[in-house]
Amino acid sequence: MELMKISGKKVKQDTAKKFKRNEIALMACTKAYGMGIDKPNIRYTVHIGLPESIESFYQEAGRAGRDRNKAECAIFCLMTILAGRKHY
Repeated sequence: MELMKISGKKVKQDTAKKFKRNEIALMACTKAYGMGIDKPNIRYTVHIGLPESIESFYQEAGRAGRDRNKAECAIFCLMTILAGRKHY
């Protein structure tokens, strides 16, 4: 079990390094990991479900386009979820 944890952690670290060096073109990650990304050439951010607030969305979407080139952000959610929110 301990070996599994160590190797999983190593895979995550190696993958993050490769992504930052542009050796991997696409990274699917959690919001927590994504907020730590400071990479200028991110072109797209995709959200599954709604962020907690419009401010959160602004911060999360801001991971893309830091080099001032065109970038896009998309949100995928069910309309029933959207209808239940007062802030959207």
